Parts: sequence; C-alpha cells; structure tokens
Amino acid sequence: MTVEDKLWNAATPPAANFDPAKIRHLPERVRAFLCHAIAEGTPLATSIRFRMSGEIKVKGWLPFHATQVLTYGAGFIWRAKAHMGVISMSGFDQLVEGQGQMDWKLFGLIPFISVDGEDITRAAEGRMAVECMWIPGFLASPAVTWTEDGSKITAHFPLGGSAASVTLELLPTGQPTSCLIMRWGSVNKESFRYMPFGGTIEEEATFGGFTIPSKLSVGWNFGNEKYAEGEFFRCRVEGAEFR
Repeated sequence: MTVEDKLWNAATPPAANFDPAKIRHLPERVRAFLCHAIAEGTPLATSIRFRMSGEIKVKGWLPFHATQVLTYGAGFIWRAKAHMGVISMSGFDQLVEGQGQMDWKLFGLIPFISVDGEDITRAAEGRMAVECMWIPGFLASPAVTWTEDGSKITAHFPLGGSAASVTLELLPTGQPTSCLIMRWGSVNKESFRYMPFGGTIEEEATFGGFTIPSKLSVGWNFGNEKYAEGEFFRCRVEGAEFR
C-alpha cells in the first residue's frame, strides 16, 4: 500500500453533514466563511486528494505537476515532478507518522535533496496547518476555535504536539483572499526560526460541495517587504475529491 493510500484510508468518516444552524454561535465573519466554503448538507470530510500544476522557484521558476493527499491528524504527502530545460526533478515532501521528510532526485535517480529531522518536521507541521484551508470540513469541526478581527478570522487547532493558528483575510461574502501563519523555516540557509508564511488566493473552485482556493501564490515573509524574494510557489488546483 502506498503512503498516499495509507493517508487516504486514515481519514475519519464524516461525523455529520454541514448545517449552518449549528454554527450560529461562531463570529459573523467565520459563519460567512464556512457558509461560503461548504454547501449545506455536505459531509464534513477531513481529507482531500487532489492534483495541481504551477511553478516552483528553485533558483529560477520551474513548471511542475503534482498530486497530494492531506488528512488532518494523519499527515500529507506532496509528490511532484518539475522540469528545468531537459533536466527533470522528482520527489516528495511529506509529514507521515509525525515525521517530516523531503526527498528529491534528478532524472528520478540522482539524489538532489534528502532531509529530515526535527526542523523539517516542525516546518512540515506548519505547512499542514495552513493547507487545512483545503479541507473546510475540518475547519467546521469542534476541534477548531475561532477569533475575529475586522476582515480577518483566525482558526486555532491542535496539530502534532502543539497548536496552530491560521489567519484568513476575507471579503464581506466570506471568500478568502489571503492566508497567513507563523511557520518554522529557513530562508537562504539561515538558521531555522518562525517567520510569516502565506500568500494570496486569486481564484476558487468547487469540488464535491466544497469551495476551496484553486489558484494561489505563497512564500516566506508574506506581508512584508521581503516577500518578493520569499515567494516560491504558485499553483492551480485541477481536481479534488474529499473523504
């Protein structure tokens, strides 16, 4: 069984369907977001399996195609292939059984990047936290608490051995336009530390009753003058299913 299959099968069956009446206790903007993201009656899935394409910055911007499985509480695996002229690079980033890992090869054979350890795990947990915006069924669950500040809402929930807080900026309709988290990471081979991580949400698409970000760009130091250098990932979601 593949890692993807294990994560997909680890999804907890939805305990309920989305009912707007059951979120009346939440702040107004949070209710607007959840009602925008989830069609009434949709099973509150906590796992997504999807495919995407886009560009990733490895020195220059390289086109890529990827698949991903993300299951709250179990982890994620993002498996991709990128091209730089005639050179291909393939591999994965993952958080599985509480351990983060990155493993990439040139032409599928020559080791290029292979790292793991505590810093990589903590960085992967931050990635999983912000990507929970792709599983709004989880964000509607009792595991998540919310705060509201003007046009911004912040989801707070347990992740691994700590807690995560992800901020979304919304239009009055509840549509998100950006995401932000303080994520553990390293830029330009500097020491690992917490830095602003996030980006802009340019488009959405609806799959199986869920409306999710479908075109976005993200990177380090989102929201300050260093983001122009820190942006490294642009993607478009091409298809998704939930469980």
